[in-house]
Amino acid sequence: MSKKLLALSMVAYIGTKSVLAVPMTRSEYCEYRGWKLPENEDPSDPGYLIEYKDGGKANHPDHEGYISWSPKDIFEYSYQPDCVQNVVFGSEIHKDDNGVTASHNETVKTPEGEQLLEPGHFYDVLAGDHLIPIQFQLGPVKEVGVNGVTSEALLAIVLHRLRVLNAKFPCRENSLAITNLEQGFMWLEQRTRNRQKRGVEGLNIA
Repeated sequence: MSKKLLALSMVAYIGTKSVLAVPMTRSEYCEYRGWKLPENEDPSDPGYLIEYKDGGKANHPDHEGYISWSPKDIFEYSYQPDCVQNVVFGSEIHKDDNGVTASHNETVKTPEGEQLLEPGHFYDVLAGDHLIPIQFQLGPVKEVGVNGVTSEALLAIVLHRLRVLNAKFPCRENSLAITNLEQGFMWLEQRTRNRQKRGVEGLNIA
């Protein structure tokens, strides 16, 4: 086939490729690679350092894939950010009359796959445009350190708020709620004291 016929026979294809990228000027990229910037190139040209994870032999000791540099306009025309970085799925466990919801997070989807979350540890409260994450202590404190809130801490907050509200707007319902929450708080504190006496507090032992 002649070169002219070969050129006329070529068909357009659209491909997809997942890459890692970070904004970096041309001079920054050359410095990163340990290269001298060519005299005919603008050091301030905006662009991206790109790492190809699914093709090409690694060419830098700090990267697992092949890296290169692309001008900003070409890169942003060719690639879109991967919006599915970490997507959490769960179940709604409460919704009030104003639309404020509480959800129990059960799984998280990442670029590496789907992961089950430890039940009873990860929650979200959605109030209008505000998302408030709540993470309970995950793992024994003596083994992993403090990494989340406790039921007692959240109960203390609710009790404090109810007492403030009851001082401003006293009613039977507030008083009963305070009494029952105080009792629940007392039993949780008693549970901790009993575990301390048995020497199992902070350990993964019943």
